[in-house]
Amino acid sequence: MAAISIVAFIRRIPNNLAEITFALYCFLTGLTLSVIFLAFSITSIAYVIVITAAMFGFMSIYGYVTKTDLTSVGNIATMALFGIILALVVNLFIGNSVLDTILSILGVIVFSGLTAYDTQNIKNTCIVMVIL
Repeated sequence: MAAISIVAFIRRIPNNLAEITFALYCFLTGLTLSVIFLAFSITSIAYVIVITAAMFGFMSIYGYVTKTDLTSVGNIATMALFGIILALVVNLFIGNSVLDTILSILGVIVFSGLTAYDTQNIKNTCIVMVIL
């Protein structure tokens, strides 16, 4: 939310204030993310980064090279994302670890579909722009 606020006002504020605001945002982001390094080992963080990058890469390549129209996948994945968000909010109050695991698996599936869909959408948009 802070990033959206900064982007909205960045052109309206003086350069010095913009630089200070950006530096403060970077500091707070680093402070917030540093908790991850305290809770998990460097090895497990590296594994997650590599797995995430590989999954994103594979799904982007699939979305780019497939001949299948992924519009319906994008629509379904977007609706499923709203369902996952709602279930996550409900699970905050329930605290069910099994539901947490199921939502994590569904999240990976949904975001994989969205990655392929968005890549195909970007490719199609760029082709139309080149033709025009």
